[in-house]
Amino acid sequence: MKIKILVVDDDPDIVITLRDRLESLGYDTITARDGLRALELIEQDTPNRLQPPSAAHLLGTDQFGRDIVARLIFGSRTTLLVAFDHHRFFARPIPCSPVITPPQLSTWAKRSSSARSTFSRTAAS
Repeated sequence: MKIKILVVDDDPDIVITLRDRLESLGYDTITARDGLRALELIEQDTPNRLQPPSAAHLLGTDQFGRDIVARLIFGSRTTLLVAFDHHRFFARPIPCSPVITPPQLSTWAKRSSSARSTFSRTAAS
């Protein structure tokens, strides 16, 4: 299946030159003199509209002939950027307090109990 290209310009020389060049490269061309005529031609081009999934269009095309996979990827580009660039945000080491071992725990408990007794004596006075 040849690829169709729509050539739109108000200068007929440009349209003819582009059409001839594209056809020599093996493309099908459709020409229009202005934007309104181009829109009419797109509306009439039903083979590209609502195509089922195929090798060319993995999820098919929508009512305007646009590839659905391309539109999904474009629409989720921010989410995909964050998902595939997550190491930049989440791979940092998390700061944490040092691990308290049992001998250190007993020393800590003694210090805290002596501090409590000192505080309670000071508060009572």
